[in-house]
Amino acid sequence: MTFTRLVFTLFLSVLFSPVSAEKAVQDDEYRINEAAYFLNSNPKKTSLLLKKIDPEKLKSDDLIIEYHHLTILASLLLHEHQSSEPAFASLFSHVDEKAFQERRFNILYNLGVWLRRGGFYSQSEGALLCALRSANNATDKMKTLNSLGGIARHYAKNSQAQDYFQRTLELAEQVNNKKVIAILNNNLGVMALEFKEVTKANRFFKAAYRNFQISQYESGELNSGINLLFTFALLEDHDMYNRALPRVKELVDKYNSDSKNAYFAWVNAFSEVQLSGYKYTRVQRGALKQKFQSIDEAGLQRLLQKYIAKPLEIEVALLPEEALETKSLSIETRPWLKKAIECNF
Repeated sequence: MTFTRLVFTLFLSVLFSPVSAEKAVQDDEYRINEAAYFLNSNPKKTSLLLKKIDPEKLKSDDLIIEYHHLTILASLLLHEHQSSEPAFASLFSHVDEKAFQERRFNILYNLGVWLRRGGFYSQSEGALLCALRSANNATDKMKTLNSLGGIARHYAKNSQAQDYFQRTLELAEQVNNKKVIAILNNNLGVMALEFKEVTKANRFFKAAYRNFQISQYESGELNSGINLLFTFALLEDHDMYNRALPRVKELVDKYNSDSKNAYFAWVNAFSEVQLSGYKYTRVQRGALKQKFQSIDEAGLQRLLQKYIAKPLEIEVALLPEEALETKSLSIETRPWLKKAIECNF
């Protein structure tokens, strides 16, 4: 009995020895580093790796913060937003830690993205304005200002949106970031359309389309390409429309997005009416009206109603006003969110 007890005591002392505890920390650190390695190339694998880790058993604040930060990044990439809220809540309980402060901008910026995707535009704006205070380089400032411009446009605050986009473009030109320059030319082209400056919009979209092609950023090329077709039709430039059409149609077919398909269908229908005098039938107009509901961006719906609906003889209903109103998550039950959007930490 004495021998058995001695062996058991020795086993426990090894199990809970400092060397064993250190190995546990090293194992956790290895798993988290592995999850970080796959984040951009395979976010699904990152998510699966993180689910194998019990955050309650992590031994240091640094590992806890990195674990929850990776959880948020993976969930945003995968559009699996349900796991983000508890991760944000955990992060904001460590705001005084060095590891949080090192990630402060990214945490706040990603909170703004998460809130915007949930339709909580006003709270997203608060998080982004707080993030802007922590932006230490041009890239961080560009991301934040551009996102703030998108929120302003959602609320049809066009002058404010244009100002945000112009400030972002100036930063992008200072650091010669071709991709961001393309994005901002596209955004400023949209704002020019809002102000009924079609020729100016066309110039912006041409610059965006060219830079997206140079950057080999096809998603941006698709967006600016449809916008460019829109302005060619408005300017009744038949030759340029037909020259750009095949490549844009190729990208529309490749990405097969309901929203982009609907936008392209409306622009192409408008070009047939505007450039060829085609008369759409009642059935065809009904199909276009149905597609309009697939466009979930309030600003784009407004532009189509402003420029295209009447020539196509289609009456459309914009997104209901309540879709543009401020939805809010309860801050009474989320003190961490109150802290973030009021930027009082």
